[in-house]
Amino acid sequence: MKIHLIVFILLFANTAHAASIDGYPHKPIRMAIPMEPGGPVDITARLVAKRLTEKLGQPVLVENRAGAGGSLAPTYVARSAPDGSVILFMSKSSLLSKLLLATNSTYDMLGELAPITQTDSQETILVANAKVPAQSLKELIDLARSTPGKLSYASNGVGSGNHLNIELFKSGAKIDIVHVPYKGQSPAMTDLLSGRIDVTSLGMALATQSIKTGQIKALAITGSKRNKLLPDLPTFAEQGIPGLENGSWKGFLAPKGTSDVVIQKLYSEIVQVMNSSDASKLLEGGEEVVGSSPEAFRQFLIKEQELWRKVIKDIGLNNS
Repeated sequence: MKIHLIVFILLFANTAHAASIDGYPHKPIRMAIPMEPGGPVDITARLVAKRLTEKLGQPVLVENRAGAGGSLAPTYVARSAPDGSVILFMSKSSLLSKLLLATNSTYDMLGELAPITQTDSQETILVANAKVPAQSLKELIDLARSTPGKLSYASNGVGSGNHLNIELFKSGAKIDIVHVPYKGQSPAMTDLLSGRIDVTSLGMALATQSIKTGQIKALAITGSKRNKLLPDLPTFAEQGIPGLENGSWKGFLAPKGTSDVVIQKLYSEIVQVMNSSDASKLLEGGEEVVGSSPEAFRQFLIKEQELWRKVIKDIGLNNS
């Protein structure tokens, strides 16, 4: 009799739990982002939040949790209940920050967070100021090899995306170019345009504006294929420098342990939003919708972590 009662209770509990998940969401959802209001991540997050509110029937509230190089929001979400009430929208820079802060770069995002979907990607472009006597990546490499330590490159700060991208390029090309870190992109761009800095790496939206005016020249683009906005610009891989297939990216994650039913529900709804006409207006600066499955995003993050752990270790930025 007791055994039958226990079985009944377990079956009832499982049925009730499944029913509650199937009815997801049953309370407001908080969407944490690691950026201040107003930037590209924030703008995309608010569009998705608005559309998810309409589709899910519960408020989706954007919470800006900037600070510590973008590492605060992932930590906050990782410590939240895995019930789908708190999700993370982040960019590549947050992953890099977490890797940089970890002792020996051992941080594993997948040990704390469950991937939902990679929403979009944007290639980055290696550019030089108009005064640099190089018209191609090969010519820049030849120039750097003939004058080691003479050329300089700007980054948005130590450990930033363009810092690590160019360090990876330097390693592949076996060249010595001096790193000059700035506090953000604006001052770095000012010195690039004035000729005080020779090269840097820029996102598509910012780069294409200055390329068209002739203020800077494009030498290579990340990605596995050429970008439709700059079809004449070869990729790094085409020019003999592999490993720079991924530029910048954004994506959604939830606390580890979140139900697969909830993950799949969020994945389905978010991808629909990203493929809507409203979202396409945000992607006119060179971004491309990805909309990868949770498993595909997981595999992508595994490769990203392996790549940037190695770069961070090779240039001595880990906290060992």
